[in-house]
Amino acid sequence: MMEDSVGVEISPALHRRIARPMLMSLRPVKPLPPLRISIVQLIVLFVVFSSALVAVMGTAGIARASLLQVVGIGVLLATGVCLFSVLLARQMRPGSYQPVPGYTVLAAFGLGLLTAMGVLFPWGMAPRFVAQGWPCLLGGVSAAVPAAALLWLVVRRGAPLSMRTMGGTLGATAGLLGVTALQVKCPHQEALHLLVWHGSVLVIATCAGVLAGWLAQKLSRRA
Repeated sequence: MMEDSVGVEISPALHRRIARPMLMSLRPVKPLPPLRISIVQLIVLFVVFSSALVAVMGTAGIARASLLQVVGIGVLLATGVCLFSVLLARQMRPGSYQPVPGYTVLAAFGLGLLTAMGVLFPWGMAPRFVAQGWPCLLGGVSAAVPAAALLWLVVRRGAPLSMRTMGGTLGATAGLLGVTALQVKCPHQEALHLLVWHGSVLVIATCAGVLAGWLAQKLSRRA
């Protein structure tokens, strides 16, 4: 036996009460630029900011490194900039195709960078290992903080599905900028120094980004 469906009528006054707060909560937004434009914006921002840091901090590291070391690390850092920029630009767009999970890319690149530092540079511990390394760690993290803020001005226009993933990628990109400036500036071009003090900048910035993204996501859900 078929029952007739009964339509529920909503009074105009109730309809206005429901619609009014919904309409008031809407905010005008600007459409995102094409994916390739976002990628170029992030790369240019990275290059400009890192160039400014190098101009201030100096290039003593390049003077102490061999041609093979400069080219090897330079190619790896440039690859990281491009990879992270693509990740950030895709994460800004919900539903974008992600052939490889973001955390996998970050982990693979970090492992590759640390491996290259251990292979390309000579091993040995300086007599003042901690005294020489602590300023590098502090300087790299200090450079990553404003870099993350500048990158956030670009990516905040998007709508990431996971703030933790976005935060981790953003932190890794900012940490990579700090590592790049240190690699050009630091005169201590030994593998152990680079792995411990320069590599720590990338790890700390990535973890801080994940934590910040987790907190932002938790606060957003509460709100």
